[in-house]
Amino acid sequence: MVLVETMTQAWTQYRNGLVFAVGKKDLDSAIVYIKGMWAMLPEKDRGWTDKDGVERNELPPVPTAKELKDMAGSQLTVKKWNWVQNATVLIEERISGWVHHNIDMAYNR
Repeated sequence: MVLVETMTQAWTQYRNGLVFAVGKKDLDSAIVYIKGMWAMLPEKDRGWTDKDGVERNELPPVPTAKELKDMAGSQLTVKKWNWVQNATVLIEERISGWVHHNIDMAYNR
């Protein structure tokens, strides 16, 4: 149970950073916080299925500018925003599953 409490406190700190970064429209920092939250999850609890039905164990790739022209305008920003939204849902689902599973294990031994 101590492990669950310790992990949830750390995830809460990451969430606070994520909320602050999004509030400041700093998507690069938000991406760093999401990656940190993901890295804390035990590898066996990272599994998810993408929209094509493929089993995955890592976050989707972060959108990047392939050429200088990709950095102009808001296209890259929109792609990063969509990534942050989707990755946040993905990580929160994984964290919730991990917490619920471990609490259940602790109380049903």
